[in-house]
Amino acid sequence: MTVPYDTLTTMYRMTTMQLLTALLMLYITHAAYCQSVSVDNFIKEAQKGKKEAQYNMGVCYEKGYGTEVDMAQAVTWYTLAAEQGFLKAQYNLALCYEDGLGTEKDLAQAVHWYTLAAQQGHAKAMYNMALLYADTTNAIHDCALAIQWYTAAAEGGIPNAQYMLARSYLDGHCTKQDSLQAMHWYKQAADNGNILSQTALGLLLIDDKIKDNDTIAVQYLNKAAIRGNTRAQATLGSCYYRGQGVPQNYDTAAYWYFKAANKGNVEAQTNLGVCYQNGHGVEQDYTMAVKYYNMAAYQNHDLAKYNLGLCYYYGYGVKQDIRQAKFWLDKALQSGKLDNRTAKWVEKVLQE
Repeated sequence: MTVPYDTLTTMYRMTTMQLLTALLMLYITHAAYCQSVSVDNFIKEAQKGKKEAQYNMGVCYEKGYGTEVDMAQAVTWYTLAAEQGFLKAQYNLALCYEDGLGTEKDLAQAVHWYTLAAQQGHAKAMYNMALLYADTTNAIHDCALAIQWYTAAAEGGIPNAQYMLARSYLDGHCTKQDSLQAMHWYKQAADNGNILSQTALGLLLIDDKIKDNDTIAVQYLNKAAIRGNTRAQATLGSCYYRGQGVPQNYDTAAYWYFKAANKGNVEAQTNLGVCYQNGHGVEQDYTMAVKYYNMAAYQNHDLAKYNLGLCYYYGYGVKQDIRQAKFWLDKALQSGKLDNRTAKWVEKVLQE
């Protein structure tokens, strides 16, 4: 339903409350319009072979507009329209075959209709087809076709396709590993708002040891962190803690660690424990340090195991308990992640 230009002009001049009321009325009007649509509106034209009417019949049966939901009927009408080359019907029919809605699940048929829609430029059809070909559990798995359709969908502006294509190039999955192509497609997806790409691009730029990229990395991490990605939040916290790409700021570091830690991010839990232990960005509190080390240690984080062992050994934030100290220090030693000097000290403690 199109809103006339003069209506938009009037709405622009309204107060916030008036605007909200007007938008609500528009929504109610639109909803009422959808409810009034039924198969009766399209049946005559559909029976005459009009493909758009046939497609609309399918939508009515799928959504229950003016009739009971009947996916078998939806598939029947989508098929009639799709066979006449109607793009939206081809795509919807492919979805039905992929998910087994109103018909038997049939991936070959799904690919057939996705292909026809894709040949008409339907980027989502390209992406869905790429996912089917990329899935190793599918009988139709085909790496070359997966990359072909990821690329087509990515070039068609689908952020998820851009992200998946970037991952493929980064991991060398279904294609030759190519870090430049991975960076290119992560950036495309990140700039299109894909939160996973914003995070991945930030991590790549932070880790590439090129200092000039740190500021750009922080910008992408910040976008993803604000939207709730815990890995971005934890990494952004570390950027502020180290002063990498931003001025060092323990308060901001602790803020982002706290956000991610309380959503279960193990790196953030460990680092927040360090903040509490040293009084960086928070008031020094060994009890809180132990709390977060404990969370991370039980999630198998090696540094957290070591730090928790130290807390039990020296009685920091917890009653001194040499048995518990040895338990966690031994766990940390077994990881093989401790440096030689620390490992020798732990071995000495374990022999006491």
